[in-house]
Amino acid sequence: MHLPNDFHAPATPQPLAAPGGALPAQPKKRLSRGKRIGIGVAIFVGVVFAVNMIVGITLALTTALQADDTKATVQSTTKSPAPSASPSPRRPTDTPTARPKPTKSAQQIADEKYAAEMKKAGWKQIDDDVWSRWDEGESDMFFYTFKLRVVSPTGCNNSLYVKGSLLDQGGTVIGFANDVLPGLAANQQAVLELTSYDDNAASIQLDEVSCY
Repeated sequence: MHLPNDFHAPATPQPLAAPGGALPAQPKKRLSRGKRIGIGVAIFVGVVFAVNMIVGITLALTTALQADDTKATVQSTTKSPAPSASPSPRRPTDTPTARPKPTKSAQQIADEKYAAEMKKAGWKQIDDDVWSRWDEGESDMFFYTFKLRVVSPTGCNNSLYVKGSLLDQGGTVIGFANDVLPGLAANQQAVLELTSYDDNAASIQLDEVSCY
């Protein structure tokens, strides 16, 4: 058979058309074993890299959150001094507890009342249980007697002894005078006589009082 000059036979035989005009399905080409292994390795490496990236991002976020929590805790527990133009005076933070006043006994109240009345009347306490005041003295050409009136609310059962220093006009001690009573009942008044035989004695100062 004679063919035209521009006619070329196909390089590969063409499949015949099936009845109805549709071409038959061609078989799929399978990849070689080497290519399949390469693709599997690439997928595995990609998955590992993605997992590492996710883990790294998660750790970074967790560390940042912990750092923020620690910073907030430190700021909340640390007190910074408030700026002030001048230091303020210190004030007590706690109100001091008031101490209860000691309760006075009936005897203490009576003693205080007695002392107030004696002082008002011109008496002076010269011992725990002895009060005194000066009466007008007595003199003659040889001596001068200082008269001391005494009283005791509890009494001096055995004796009452008084001693005084004699002073001149300048307050210098130039001698002494004394007297004693054999006893003194409670609230009983008595007069002690302190006699000086020195003409220079101008006054007397009590030094010793003993109530027994």
